[in-house]
Amino acid sequence: MKKYFSIAGYVIFYLFIVFAFSLGVQKIWFSGILPKAVYERNYDLISFISFVLVLAVFVLVFKLRGKNLIKTCNFSKLSIKNFLQVFAAGILMGVFTCFLCNTSFVVENVPVFEQFLTFQVNGYTSFIIFIPMIAITFAFEEIIFRGTIFNEIRSGVPVYPSILITTAIYGLINTYTMGAAIGLYASIAALLYNLAYVYMRSIFAPIVLQISSIWVIAITIKTGVWYKLRDQGDAFLAIILAVILVLILAIYYFIYMDSRKNGHVENNTIPV
Repeated sequence: MKKYFSIAGYVIFYLFIVFAFSLGVQKIWFSGILPKAVYERNYDLISFISFVLVLAVFVLVFKLRGKNLIKTCNFSKLSIKNFLQVFAAGILMGVFTCFLCNTSFVVENVPVFEQFLTFQVNGYTSFIIFIPMIAITFAFEEIIFRGTIFNEIRSGVPVYPSILITTAIYGLINTYTMGAAIGLYASIAALLYNLAYVYMRSIFAPIVLQISSIWVIAITIKTGVWYKLRDQGDAFLAIILAVILVLILAIYYFIYMDSRKNGHVENNTIPV
C-alpha cells in the first residue's frame, strides 16, 4: 500500500508542476510586461517555455531520486519499419481529425475543435517557425506524460491499467482546460500514444505520432484544404472516416503482432 501512496504522490506532484508552470508562464505572458508584438503572436511559446521549465524540475527530481529521466523515458532507436508504421498512423490520425472536424455535426455542435486547432496553428508569427517549434513542444509533452507520469504509474501497476490511468489523466486535463469534447478526443489519442510507446518500447513512437498528426492538420489549415472538406458532404466524409479508421486499426494490429513476436507484450519491462 505504501508503494501506491508513493506513486500517487509523485504523480500528483508532477501534475502540480505542469499546471503551476503552465499557468504561471501564461499569466506573465499576458500581463503586459512583454512587448505587444511578442505576446499577441508567438503565444504558443507559452507551452514551449512552460514545458522546458517543467522538464528542468523533473530532471532535478529524478536526480535526487537516483534516477535518470532520459533512461526512464527510453529513447531507443526505432527500426525503419517501426518508424514508417507510426509515421503512417500519425498521418492517418491527422487526416481523420481533419475529416471529422468538418462533418456538419462537429461544425455545428463542437466548434471548439476548429477554434482550438486554428488557434494552435496560428500560434506563431511564422509558419516556418511553427513547424519545428510545435514538434519540439510535443516531444516535451511526450516526455512529461508518457516518459514521466506513465512510467511512474507503471513502476507499481501492471502495464494495461497504467495505460488506462494515464489515458484518463490526459483526458481529464484536456477536459478541464478545453472542454469535454476535446477531452474525450484527447483520451483516444493518448490511448494510441500509450500503446505505441509500450509496443515499440521507445518514446520516439508517440513523439512521431503526435508530430506527424499535427503537421497534417497544420498544413491542411494553412493551405485552405481544411475549409473545403466540409463542402464534400457528410456521406463522403463518413466513408473516408470509416476507411481511415480501418487503416489505423490495421497498422496497430501489425504493431501489436510485432510486439508479441519480440516479447514486448508478455514481458513488458519499461525501465523505471
